[in-house]
Amino acid sequence: MLSVGFLIFGAGVLCVIAEGASSDGSSCPTKNPDGWNFLQPNTQYDMLKRTFKTGGSDDTKCLSSTINQMDQTTRTVQATIKYKNGYGGKWTTIEQVYKLSPDTTGNYNVMNTTDESKPPKASYHFGYTGGFCAVVYVNSIGSVAANSENVPEARTASQESSQRDCVLWVKDASKDQTDPCCEEFFDTQCKKDRYVIYDKDQCVDKAIP
Repeated sequence: MLSVGFLIFGAGVLCVIAEGASSDGSSCPTKNPDGWNFLQPNTQYDMLKRTFKTGGSDDTKCLSSTINQMDQTTRTVQATIKYKNGYGGKWTTIEQVYKLSPDTTGNYNVMNTTDESKPPKASYHFGYTGGFCAVVYVNSIGSVAANSENVPEARTASQESSQRDCVLWVKDASKDQTDPCCEEFFDTQCKKDRYVIYDKDQCVDKAIP
């Protein structure tokens, strides 16, 4: 979903408070992310922001991912990705297939592009999932051009979470809302660089000419 590909959230929408608030003083609940159940068929997700530039000639803006099909048996997802290369660029669309695998929580949070997917090839890990937004760690992501160097740099699991690259996705129907817990996770668990990918004035028409 989410690459260059994949796979970013203002009115007072309060995060849902589950039993047992976070021990670090946050009002947000401590809960395991659930990437598979966050995704829904026939639903568009918009990347609002990320912590890295894609580099080279790639400058993806207005990036969205629409989930077309989900296979419960194989845990695969088919998605259509749309984006501009810069706000003034032309719309581009690609089809990608993702395979989800369980992480240490037992939930299907690890998401990798499959061999049949068009570039960019990518590896993701859902770090936080809310009702309409998700923060996804980017383990590695390639260029739109095949065989290009991966950006950002792949990181090991032992590295501090605060040093990890992330993207923030939101359901298109809720892109004007804010989930404080989602924003808090992005601010505290991801690298501090911020690049806005969705601009409501530049990304209104997502139709491919």
